[in-house]
Amino acid sequence: MRWEQKFLFPSYISLINFKISREKGEIKIEVKNKNMKIVLFILSIIFIINTTVLAGDVFILEIIHDKNEEIIEKFELKPGDIFELEHTHSAQNAYVNESFSLTKDGKFMLFEMKFTSQGLGLPDAVGGKFKLKDGKFYWTDINRIIPKLNIRVGNISRIKFKFNNKIYSLIDYVDDTDLVIIKARRK
Repeated sequence: MRWEQKFLFPSYISLINFKISREKGEIKIEVKNKNMKIVLFILSIIFIINTTVLAGDVFILEIIHDKNEEIIEKFELKPGDIFELEHTHSAQNAYVNESFSLTKDGKFMLFEMKFTSQGLGLPDAVGGKFKLKDGKFYWTDINRIIPKLNIRVGNISRIKFKFNNKIYSLIDYVDDTDLVIIKARRK
C-alpha cells in the first residue's frame, strides 16, 4: 500500500517543497531543495534539544550501601516527584513518616512529617505548621532542603522506602546498623 502526501507552496516560497510517502511501514521524506534540507536539519536539532534539555530534568535516585558502595535500588525521578521514609523511632518506639520531594537541582526537600508520639528526638512546632489529627501529629510546610540522606538501618527502626505505591524495607538489603545513602544524580 502506498500513501503519499505532497506539500506544494507558492513558488515564491521555494524553501518549502517536499514530499512525505509511506511504503512498507516506513516513512520517507524527500526534500527537493537544498535550503529546505538545512532548515529541516536545524529544526531537528532544536527539537532534540527541546525534548532532552528543556523538557525537564530526569534524575536517578540511588539507595547505596555505604559499606561496599553497592547500589541497592535505583529509581527514575523528576523534580516534584515524592517519596517517603517510614520507620519506628528508636527512643520513643513510635511510628514516623517523612515525605520528601525532589528539587530541580536534585536535592531532597523534607516537606511533611507524621508521627504518633512526641518526646525525645521527635520534632516540635519549630517552623512550618503543626497539628494533631486522628491520633497523629502532622508537621507540614517544613521545606527543609537536604543534599543527601544518610540513614542508619536497624532491626528496631525497620526503615521503609516508599515510592510509586511500592514499599522497600531497607533491612532486607543490609545488615543491622549498616549505613545507607540516598542521593540523586542527573540521568
